[in-house]
Amino acid sequence: MPNLDLNQLPTAILVNIFATLCRDILHKYALISNYWEVMDIATVCRLWNYYIPSFTYRSIFVQRKISNHYSEQHRKEVEKVVWFSNIGSITYQQKRRYATDLCVVMNDDYTGPLLLPDALTSFGLIYPTFCHLEKLHFFGRGILRSGTDERTPDIIGDAVAFCNFLYFHFRGLTSIKLSPIIILPADHTTEEHNVPAVPTSPVFTLSPCYPLLFQFYFEHLPYFYCVKPVSLFIHQPATLYITTLVLDLRCINRPENLFFSDFNALETIRFLNIHEQVPLFGLLPYSAERPVLPNLKILQLEFKEIHGAQQRTLVQPASLLHSCPKLSELLISRSTRIYQDLYSSFRDAPLRTLSINEDQRTLLHIDTGIIRSIDCLHLETIKPDEGNWWDDPIHYVSRFYSTESAVRRAHLGITVPFPTHICWYNLVSLSLTTDVATVTLIVRLLKQLIILKYLRIMCITMNPHDSDVYFWGSNDREADICAATEPTVVDSARLDGPPDTGSIEAITHSLQVFAIDTPSHFDDESVLKLTLFLPSLQTLFVAAEYLDKVGRTMSIINPGVSVSNIRQADRYFNIDFCE
Repeated sequence: MPNLDLNQLPTAILVNIFATLCRDILHKYALISNYWEVMDIATVCRLWNYYIPSFTYRSIFVQRKISNHYSEQHRKEVEKVVWFSNIGSITYQQKRRYATDLCVVMNDDYTGPLLLPDALTSFGLIYPTFCHLEKLHFFGRGILRSGTDERTPDIIGDAVAFCNFLYFHFRGLTSIKLSPIIILPADHTTEEHNVPAVPTSPVFTLSPCYPLLFQFYFEHLPYFYCVKPVSLFIHQPATLYITTLVLDLRCINRPENLFFSDFNALETIRFLNIHEQVPLFGLLPYSAERPVLPNLKILQLEFKEIHGAQQRTLVQPASLLHSCPKLSELLISRSTRIYQDLYSSFRDAPLRTLSINEDQRTLLHIDTGIIRSIDCLHLETIKPDEGNWWDDPIHYVSRFYSTESAVRRAHLGITVPFPTHICWYNLVSLSLTTDVATVTLIVRLLKQLIILKYLRIMCITMNPHDSDVYFWGSNDREADICAATEPTVVDSARLDGPPDTGSIEAITHSLQVFAIDTPSHFDDESVLKLTLFLPSLQTLFVAAEYLDKVGRTMSIINPGVSVSNIRQADRYFNIDFCE
């Protein structure tokens, strides 16, 4: 391939380069220097201006840089604050209408006054021109430092001025995010993937600007988000009036300093990387007069992954019982290392969606009654650290199958037992990841789920004789093989011509979408025969390598069924557990 200038590349390649480059920059603000170069060229180059994707202009970047220069007045080196922004380029290119996010980048250790209002004013980022901005995102360790210097004459006054300015000019904000990422020099990066190392010992003080800012927006701000493994010490309690709270608990080393004076507003809570007990930030004991979280609808409790840690068996927190009268979506991960059955704390909640992600050996302690009345179930098993997990009894998981449930949509993985007996008779959509799936087992499943419309099976193999994938069988392997290969009506079908539809008795009249994939033995002949007994089937999804072969045969025996790539099946099986 000849060496080409970027501008000489074919249009499609140029567009892809721009999309990849800009998306990478927007997700990794440390590459912002590259972004300035791209925007500068786009300002003067019509080709770049035309093909850069519109989402690139969604974010207005304001970056602070600190330089040292010698002051004759003070006779010493002093710090000078300089601000940069892409707003000039966005305005010149007439792309201002795309801007919705204001990203403030401060990857420095400056502790003086924030002075952000002066910078925004100088760039023209003020009311009414930019009153439509929706999101404010602070990047870098500078958000932990600015406004914390005790030599500042009036720290609180500086914070109040900062908040007054933002509230006046950006009243429409719906999201404020803090990402205090610590980027160290190259020699401090970890060996794996050259990832910037994160200091474990320093404790940083959060400027009073931010707790105060949340109070300014208490009527309008629905979202607070703090991520990345940095210790924060909020030296004064922060009162937050919000509807959505997302906290990575690696950020907070004094969680008791987060206090909520109004629980009525909270509708969504997501606690990530919980180390020990559920952090009940300021939550009051339950009283009959006032539930703790009266309007909470979504709760996610993701416990930190700790390999080789000894399991604790704490009693589930009684304060959670009856505390969420409107809770409809519950997502819990790795809780059984701390609690024996945290799920029972929510047995009185009106759950519609439940996500369980636990060590398969501890599933035995969970009361399966929690799934009786739900609509959507996401059940994931985590392989244990020790022992031969493939020797674990099948009933660790199958006890959930045998519990009668109103569930209509279910996602089961990773490598759960095939549900040979299931009592989820209202099931409409099922996505299953298992070890062995033969057509005999699939037929048996379909006969139990008579209203099932969408079925996806991801299995290791369709050959029950494959000893390497024999995970969830009983102690009698021969009996398991016989059960998985029993003759069915499917065996009588032929693939050498159009079938005699009058002599075929349907297995189910409901199934419309069937997706099946395996990295090992794929029994395409049996799968094709099975489709003849599914009169409502509209689409069969298979791996790309089988598309031509299966498609040709399908066009002969069942031309009404389309054959598509398995990668396109996701839209039928998407259970949106996380926003």
